[in-house]
Amino acid sequence: MAGCGALAGAVAGGGAVAGVLARVAALAAAAVLLAAAPAAAVPVGDVDPFVGVDAEGNTVPGPKLPFGFANPSPDTLDPTTSGYRSGRPVVGFSQTHVSGTGGAGKYGNFRLTPFAGPLRLGDLGSPITRERAAPGRYAARLTRAGIDVALTATRRVALHRYRFPATRQAHLLLDATSAIELPGGGRPLASKVRLTGPAGAEGWVRMTGGWGVGSYRLFFALRLDRRAAAAGTFRAPPAPAAAARAASAADEVRVLVGERPKGAPHTELAHAAAARSHVRGGADERTGVWLRFDARRQRTVTAAVALSFRSVAQARRNLSELDGRAPARRGRGARAAARRAQGQAVPIPFDAVAGRATAAWRDVLGRIAVSGGTAAQRRTFASALYRAHAMPHDLTGEDVWTGRPQGAPHYEDFYALWDTFRTVNPLLTVLQPRRAGAMVAALTAIARASGGWPPDGRVAGTNGITQVGSSAEVVIADAFAKGLGGFDRRAAAAAAIKSATVSSPRPLRHGRDLGEYAARGFLTTASDRSASRTLEFGHGDFAVAQIARAVGQPALAASLEQRSRAWAQLWDPETEAIRPRTPDGGFLAPFDPAVEMWGDGHPFYEGSALQWSTFVPHDAGGLLDALGGPAPFAAWLDRLFDGGHHSQRNEPDLLAPWLYAHAGRSDRVAERVQAIMRRDYRPARDGLPGNDDAGTLSAWYVWAAIGLFPNAGQPWYYVTAPLFERATIALAGGRALRIVAVGAPPAGTTRYVASARLDGRPLGRAWLTHAELAAGGTLELRLSATPTGWAAGAPPPPSLTGPGSPAAPSGAAASARAGAPASAAPSGAAAGQGAAG
Repeated sequence: MAGCGALAGAVAGGGAVAGVLARVAALAAAAVLLAAAPAAAVPVGDVDPFVGVDAEGNTVPGPKLPFGFANPSPDTLDPTTSGYRSGRPVVGFSQTHVSGTGGAGKYGNFRLTPFAGPLRLGDLGSPITRERAAPGRYAARLTRAGIDVALTATRRVALHRYRFPATRQAHLLLDATSAIELPGGGRPLASKVRLTGPAGAEGWVRMTGGWGVGSYRLFFALRLDRRAAAAGTFRAPPAPAAAARAASAADEVRVLVGERPKGAPHTELAHAAAARSHVRGGADERTGVWLRFDARRQRTVTAAVALSFRSVAQARRNLSELDGRAPARRGRGARAAARRAQGQAVPIPFDAVAGRATAAWRDVLGRIAVSGGTAAQRRTFASALYRAHAMPHDLTGEDVWTGRPQGAPHYEDFYALWDTFRTVNPLLTVLQPRRAGAMVAALTAIARASGGWPPDGRVAGTNGITQVGSSAEVVIADAFAKGLGGFDRRAAAAAAIKSATVSSPRPLRHGRDLGEYAARGFLTTASDRSASRTLEFGHGDFAVAQIARAVGQPALAASLEQRSRAWAQLWDPETEAIRPRTPDGGFLAPFDPAVEMWGDGHPFYEGSALQWSTFVPHDAGGLLDALGGPAPFAAWLDRLFDGGHHSQRNEPDLLAPWLYAHAGRSDRVAERVQAIMRRDYRPARDGLPGNDDAGTLSAWYVWAAIGLFPNAGQPWYYVTAPLFERATIALAGGRALRIVAVGAPPAGTTRYVASARLDGRPLGRAWLTHAELAAGGTLELRLSATPTGWAAGAPPPPSLTGPGSPAAPSGAAASARAGAPASAAPSGAAAGQGAAG
């Protein structure tokens, strides 16, 4: 540990005995504290998958594996983008979802609906009760017919278990053309479905619409653990919601397998199924299959729906995941694979799969251990940590887009890089370094397949829609800054550099439109979202500059760093805000910096000028100077918060409460961050302040609760008072960072840092380098119930210009004096090179 090295150096250099003894005592005290009440791994039982399903959180209550694609979950009438809304009738359980996103939604494929009574295609909604969920599991009761539901999943297979009432008419309906039913949502372009026998079906659908651009084709293989008494396919034209509820089996239902008379040979049933087992659908036509069971004696039906972007054959192979192994190849598991391919009834190990799913989540949650805090805080933390591992989806073996070998790890559905680059991706760099590296490799491969430009967002194998800047640049820079492995550094650097230097012909899909920005150094109101894009293009320039320097292009790095000051071109001293400029170069008038702007055609995207003015992550010192120094800067932030202008529900000012650290006001950081956690986060269905956006808000809470926060794309973290008395973060190489809060005030009161020690050495600054975090050890924070002046006179966090810049007196030399190694002082991406994630 670093503390031992410091102690040895003090003895060798003839340091005072008293100082040595004091350091030994400090280390011993920390050891005693840790031994007395060690942090405990986050329990699976503390996770509530229903947190955030309502009040615009849009989270998904259904089960999945960490980053798994299969995600069976209830779809309701009047849904959010997750397909669900509390208190609404459930129309079925589709297999694919996106977590916490806004907009038009995506997926909702191959909805499976159980019901009792005569066959029908509409009027499928049922009230739901007894809902229970845990990581990897979901259960409920559909009260209309008294059907008990249980769901679980592997990475590419959704499992359903339904217990019907005693009836001869227990039905399952699979809608091959379903989608999350929102305005502008998905719709089918074409589909094909076939029954493979009395216990299976297969098919595909090509969908368009929903969030993003383009279309996708998804394949499925349905297998059951028992034979149906009757089955069929259907094709129906689209109908308004009211008509759909009244629709009946008369809507071109094709009965393919009838009730088999007693004594009828199995061959007759098989022949009937083979004779008329296919149905094709065109644009906007609804297609699918239905199966009827006699549930008077055997009341349970278990179904597996395997998914693939490659083919029906691959979907069949993916059923091997039910046995806890890789998809079957030729000669391996041939007998079981053949039975599944023929659609015969097969055993489906539901409970074993559910157990493996729970174990997978137990491993993920065990990467952080905490103790202390309130029960509500621990549940909120556990649920947030859970949601931060939802996306992107691990589609290894399903890459039909980049041309890489199928064995290469591949991730898709970077739905919301504009959101996740701030909190989720840096968290995965620490907790899941291998996966994080594979995600960067996937982004690099996607860029190569897209002409060289990385996407800002991507879903269902299609780039877009770009929201503001090109956020993949920052994700790649973060990987460089923190020494992440698992990707081709030169290929990733080439993609990021191209994004910053070569104008994209399709900027809504990937890259940037650099025309006006390159010519002027900022965008005017002639361009949509001009002010927001100027800020994000500048931040992206800084990120790419660090990459360029790391791969030996210092001239390009210097040029991009100079252009990254684009925000200053829009800074208006009169309003103390980023103010859009018109094509003639003047400031936009009239102008109210407090007005939030939503939708297209505005200079700001999903926020106000006041909120966006805090988005200078790479040059907070320059912004501080523009406002006149530390005191005016802190007062400016006070006006943002005290005036009610800060918004935790959206991304532009998520970093704002941490910016006080640049003014030496760690007390204000503690006050603002803890107030947000108390006010906006709780373990309830409406417990999030806005769209979770693939875990973005959840990861914000995880960082804040342990007392750290990343500045994405840079190798350092802000430090503040944690919620918990102890937190242990598992790191690469078997190392661990232990965060110990000493003298913590009671829960519900603001906690301030009075002093800090890193492995026994005094830490006077309110930030850690990534090298320090990755090395592990003990960060001891002594807390106070009253504000303190801790870190007020210490080196501020790194910045391109102003306080904290390499040229400022508080640069590398001051960092070394504060106890950080000189090599850890801010010097761009190189500061974190070689540090394990």
